[in-house]
Amino acid sequence: MNTNVPIFSSPVRDLPRSFEQKHLAVVDAFFQTYHVKPDFIARSPGRVNLIGEHIDYCDFSVLPLAIDVDMLCAVKILDEKNPSITLTNADPKFAQRKFDLPLDGSYMAIDPSVSEWSNYFKCGLHVAHSYLKKIAPERFNNTPLVGAQIFCQSDIPTGGGLSSAFTCAAALATIRANMGKNFDISKKDLTRITAVAEHYVGVNNGGMDQATSVYGEEDHALYVEFRPKLKATPFKFPQLKNHEISFVIANTLVKSNKFETAPTNYNLRVIEVTVAASALATRYSVALPSHKDNSNSERGNLRDFMDAYYARYENQAQPWNGDIGTGIERLLKMLQLVEESFSRKKSGFTVDEASTALNCSREEFTRDYLTTFPVRFQVLNYIKELNTFTPNP
Repeated sequence: MNTNVPIFSSPVRDLPRSFEQKHLAVVDAFFQTYHVKPDFIARSPGRVNLIGEHIDYCDFSVLPLAIDVDMLCAVKILDEKNPSITLTNADPKFAQRKFDLPLDGSYMAIDPSVSEWSNYFKCGLHVAHSYLKKIAPERFNNTPLVGAQIFCQSDIPTGGGLSSAFTCAAALATIRANMGKNFDISKKDLTRITAVAEHYVGVNNGGMDQATSVYGEEDHALYVEFRPKLKATPFKFPQLKNHEISFVIANTLVKSNKFETAPTNYNLRVIEVTVAASALATRYSVALPSHKDNSNSERGNLRDFMDAYYARYENQAQPWNGDIGTGIERLLKMLQLVEESFSRKKSGFTVDEASTALNCSREEFTRDYLTTFPVRFQVLNYIKELNTFTPNP
């Protein structure tokens, strides 16, 4: 499997005809908008999940697949003394945006308090800029990024995973524009940097969407592991004798704007699983590791608790290595512990009750769990975290 993000030159006979048609359409739309042709197109496919909903931020494996709807960013690099980015969206509901790039090489400001489509591009720009500063500090620490004209086109439904694909395409476009066509970025690095991109607009998502968009292959599903390190394995389903395996993907037409729903959906789920892990660790007197490089699980997660519990009570010092039999045994035990610990409060825990379960004050609980990302709730429902330890298609 190719470890770098693939680069194709037009015309490419191996690409599906639908891709070729999309690319021609976005090039034409770019020309109609800016009156020049783009230098390149950055593409990021959408995805659907098969097994493992909302467990990626607990570091449990997931089984998604990339699909042929995608985000395309056509880019023309500009040689300017005062570089700027101009963004045009094929959807007229999203107005054209233009912003200047900081001349001193500092990061572009992002205001997470407003619902603005260009913020998602800025998120991709930010993580790409951070990556560039690390690999070439002498070039990017004190000088601006290059300017560009960009045309964005997508057939991913609004609110249906569009933002994750947009941040991936934006990051890839930024790196390509600044490092040139001969620079290769690994799939691992692109996944790693984009997994946290949406955190900058206040969305505490996991890394499944980004891994799928980067590692997905045609006619393959993807087995994504987060422990002991990020690993994505494309695979085909077995051939049946008289039938083919097919998946029907339906658009429910339900829109979920992350800016509006993050405090009660994305962010709240992460808080619930994180606090549940801390409450279990307190109850069973085990220590959870801190992950400073990952705000999703900075204070430890349910995967950490499972490993810590087995290290203390079952004398199994090695974390779960993915063995199926061992995994089933451990997950069943975790289900039992969650039931024993939280089933008496199926209606949920107030902040005061959660603080008591963690042996901390209300102020400490608020500081440690409720201030990094915006959340809104009446009670924290830990018993829902049974879903983390069970198959949930």
